[in-house]
Amino acid sequence: MDPGTLFPSAETSTQRFSLIKQLAKSTSCTVYSAKTLTTGDLVAIKKVDKAGLGVSALAARRLSEVEIPSQFYHDHLLHPISHYEDEESLYVVLELCEGGDLKHYLETKKILAEQEVCTLAREIALGLEALHDSLTVHRNLSLSSVLLTSENHAVSST
Repeated sequence: MDPGTLFPSAETSTQRFSLIKQLAKSTSCTVYSAKTLTTGDLVAIKKVDKAGLGVSALAARRLSEVEIPSQFYHDHLLHPISHYEDEESLYVVLELCEGGDLKHYLETKKILAEQEVCTLAREIALGLEALHDSLTVHRNLSLSSVLLTSENHAVSST
């Protein structure tokens, strides 16, 4: 899907989006930055391919991408704004974390000041604490799953 085009199911969603660029791609999903046409807000849209997913795998993916993260409102956990589906994909609209992921940030900066390390570690720990307080385990905690806001505050995808 080319940047600038609308998602095919945008007509059935509550908001319409214009894609800006692809941010990340894995074997099962692609993440785009996008602009909400009604408000002009910048968001991230995670497009999860349904191809090859059976009914139970799709239900598990919907649970991990939408239902569980929707339960948490915390400064250091990524919360879905909305979601919708078509026959081919599940789309999850998320806050755009303009700082990218922690892995890329560390590869680029190479060396961090002690205070910055302490701040990032604290923010990650606060997000994990919120999950653990509700008896939820983060099963994919990695440098790539910790995203940074434009002010370099840590937000973990759940």
